[in-house]
Amino acid sequence: MAAVIEKILREVREPGSSIISPTRFASVMHIEMQALANAAGVHRNTLSANPGSARLQDRILDILRVVGALSESTGADEPDAIYWIKNRPLREFESKTPLELIAEGKVKSVLHYIESVESGYVG
Repeated sequence: MAAVIEKILREVREPGSSIISPTRFASVMHIEMQALANAAGVHRNTLSANPGSARLQDRILDILRVVGALSESTGADEPDAIYWIKNRPLREFESKTPLELIAEGKVKSVLHYIESVESGYVG
């Protein structure tokens, strides 16, 4: 997990700043800026007008937590973890993707799901 997270964090840091660049993060995740705004629960303009917004930065970190948890639990590399977050419908959550659940503020549910799959309880 740490290796995947560290790699992404190096790629997405805003140069000369302590924040994650929404533009760089969207590029690494291969998602449109509007999709990132939706996942973060912010207006699209916030991505450029206030990239250090606490809500935006927190939601980006939530996405990274899920990428890390999935990587740690399954050994998935960065592309596979990103693909899973964006595209894997979870029937236990009305077939919503992990990214959709994160957008709803349900990151803990996604993390618990990953833990339960790793433990053999769900899946």
